[in-house]
Amino acid sequence: MIRKAVHTMRTAFQRGYAPTKDDQRGSMLLVSLGILTLLSIMAVAFAMMMNLEKKATQNYVDGVKARLIAEGALERAIEEKRRDVVSRMYSDRQNEFAQTDFWLPLEVTSDQVNPVDPYRPSMVGTMGRSYQDGADRYKIKVIDTQAQFNLNSSHSEIMYKAMLSSLGEAIKGFVAGYNAKITAAAQAKKLEDFQDLLFPIGNPIERAEYPILTPEEKANGAISQTGVNAIWELRQAKEGQRFKTKSELLECMPRADYRLLRDFVTSQSWFDPDAVDTSGPSPLQCFSNGSPLGRVIQAIHKGGENPTATFRAPININLAPKPVLISALAPVSGRAIYLYSGQTTTTELDAGNAKYDNPFGVAGKEHVYAGTPFATDPGIQTTQLNAAYGTVKYLVYLPPLGYQATGVNKIILHPFVTELARVIDEHRKVAPFKSFAEWDRFVEEVVGNMPNFPNPTDGRYKPVLFGYSNSTSGAALYQVTDGTAAKFFNATNDVGRHFGEWFKRAYLGMLKSNFNPNGRFSQMNPDSAVYTEVGKGNLKYLVAKLQFGSTTTGGTADKNDIETQTTEWCFGSKGVFEIIALGEIMQAKAGQPVEIHAQEKLRTVLQIFDQLTHTTQRQFARFGQAGPGLSPGNIGKEGFPQIDGDPLNNGDPARYNMATMPVPNIQLGRNRGSS
Repeated sequence: MIRKAVHTMRTAFQRGYAPTKDDQRGSMLLVSLGILTLLSIMAVAFAMMMNLEKKATQNYVDGVKARLIAEGALERAIEEKRRDVVSRMYSDRQNEFAQTDFWLPLEVTSDQVNPVDPYRPSMVGTMGRSYQDGADRYKIKVIDTQAQFNLNSSHSEIMYKAMLSSLGEAIKGFVAGYNAKITAAAQAKKLEDFQDLLFPIGNPIERAEYPILTPEEKANGAISQTGVNAIWELRQAKEGQRFKTKSELLECMPRADYRLLRDFVTSQSWFDPDAVDTSGPSPLQCFSNGSPLGRVIQAIHKGGENPTATFRAPININLAPKPVLISALAPVSGRAIYLYSGQTTTTELDAGNAKYDNPFGVAGKEHVYAGTPFATDPGIQTTQLNAAYGTVKYLVYLPPLGYQATGVNKIILHPFVTELARVIDEHRKVAPFKSFAEWDRFVEEVVGNMPNFPNPTDGRYKPVLFGYSNSTSGAALYQVTDGTAAKFFNATNDVGRHFGEWFKRAYLGMLKSNFNPNGRFSQMNPDSAVYTEVGKGNLKYLVAKLQFGSTTTGGTADKNDIETQTTEWCFGSKGVFEIIALGEIMQAKAGQPVEIHAQEKLRTVLQIFDQLTHTTQRQFARFGQAGPGLSPGNIGKEGFPQIDGDPLNNGDPARYNMATMPVPNIQLGRNRGSS
């Protein structure tokens, strides 16, 4: 049929046939329908595009509003803290910043400030509403930077690494608890997408690497530092060997680890310009040829006669989170002179036997010394009487309170230091610490009676002992072997019990001296209320024995290689704050969770007020002005240090790059942007 129709049409055209008008009827209808369809498609597309543009515009407007709300929240936080400074001089966990756990993300904090709510932010407020049944809300989190570890601290390399590594290990122990609280808060708020708010499990510092190498570079033999060594090397590579902002840590660690670490560290906080570093002489310097033994022991006992000024950021004991408390407590260590006195009886003296309670006993005869009595020990003559009643002196190095180095970037935290941080936290929840006298009482009455307090029978706190000899070539110092010193670590004999009591007093003294900014030589103070076995000048430890970041930890102690370490407490804010502000545009629909149309978060560091400190009576009398003739960095005849500008600010005397108000013009490490 088709073939026939085609043949018929071909024949018709060959005969001159042409289509008529009737044959063209309806063609315009088809054209019109096509045009209408096209126009309809264009209209729908235009309507959809306009709707998307409208939504995009609305989203943009909401975003701008959220940012302006966050900006307004910053201004409120600044004004609130400026008012606070005149109302109280110390921090109180019951009301300070209205913040229980400042690491909690603002997205899951409560919608109101409730004193009994563990998920409360520092401040909450609204600024009208953009949608019906909605609210334009802000939340504020204020962090006192004195409650954070300062990455620009002037501690020595080993001390810096010890504190930072202890911080990382402490955070590791709390991560699971953090995530559980974040999950509970998010579920209570019916948030569906909160997984990005959870923290990675583990030590946030362990995975740091500098420089970060590609697989090809590693294959070619390139080597990078890891862990705390990476952070230290990154800091050394920075201009002025300091971090301008803590976000520079992203150059050596994954973003997720940085997000966990960032609320516990800072690059900007108040530095005490009058902090004292009592480095003092090493034992080898003391034991030079011909040095009178009395002066040698006195020099070590005082811890040094030339204190120097340094810059350290004190830690706010009332606000610092437990990981930061642990990082300050764990490295506390020191040295002291232990005086052992022997005893004997008249019968034994008359018999001509030098019998006395002394650890230098012959095997099987604990109280009998074979040979010339104390021929090689200083301060004791060879007469029977002095040998029996003389005093034996030992220089004892006490290991860190809360950590032990086990290898490169590896430490273990002792349970006692974690428990101590918990006890401090429980105390400050009831009432804040207000003075160092109160801290000393707390150490004596609470810490000293804690179970598991360090003792020499615990292998984790085994001290290193040095004895003295006064040979013809001059005074000398030798390490007492473990076999000879075993009686010191045995709580069942008189020597061990007496040493154990002294050992406890030494650690209590370290806790008092380490956190007190007063550079007192309390070992030399005859006042029993002030005297401590370890003072500021003897907060030292042996590098070779306790060094961190080495594969040779636990090696032979080197009496000449010592490090000084000390960290101070403060009880209130010093004027520098990290403020995180969250602006939200919300809408509440009936029977549905609250819808968040826009969020904007800002993070900044501001100095809201300055701090004037008087370390000495003379400073108070002169209103903090140094007297003439003092050289920067030294203790002069005036009795206090003089600093010409902040060395961490390249010598700029206007600390923190700011000399005038108002606050909105402050440029202290201002990092305003999305967090």
